[in-house]
Amino acid sequence: MLDLFRFETRLAGAALAALTTFAAAAAEPSRPFKASLEATHSIGRLTRCPGVDGQPGPGATFTAAGRATHLGAVQMHSDHCIILTRESPGTPVHVLDGRMYWVAANGDLLHAHYAGVFTADAQGVYTFEGSYYVTGGTGRFSDAGGTGALSGTLHGDFPVQSQSLTLSVRGRLSY
Repeated sequence: MLDLFRFETRLAGAALAALTTFAAAAAEPSRPFKASLEATHSIGRLTRCPGVDGQPGPGATFTAAGRATHLGAVQMHSDHCIILTRESPGTPVHVLDGRMYWVAANGDLLHAHYAGVFTADAQGVYTFEGSYYVTGGTGRFSDAGGTGALSGTLHGDFPVQSQSLTLSVRGRLSY
């Protein structure tokens, strides 16, 4: 009887160790995530952004290229709604409901949402500060998650239609 008890105890211990190992392997480790991008930022109207009398509201798109950890050489496309006020030339420009789509070197996609603020530093120069959160993707990023900070410098004045943007991304990514 004692041998049977020892066997059951060992079997339970082995099962618990196997489950713990499986759970640890299934957990997605959080890794540092960094990217540097050069982008073209274009202002226009987006149908998903609130406008006056049901019309499309002010928004912007940007297309970027650069490098990112875990993705290699990347292309990034995004769009967001903006709040432009005409109070004074230095008034901050708020970015809302942003959606980013990263294309990794191997073709996998990484999706994220973001928000932030452009603040005037000088005539035609704006600093961008924001945050993002990853919402998944395709391929190895299908269950991806993570959060982080966005920062950058925009050259060009609002509401000029097109500006250049240097963007840095720092945060965590799990997949």
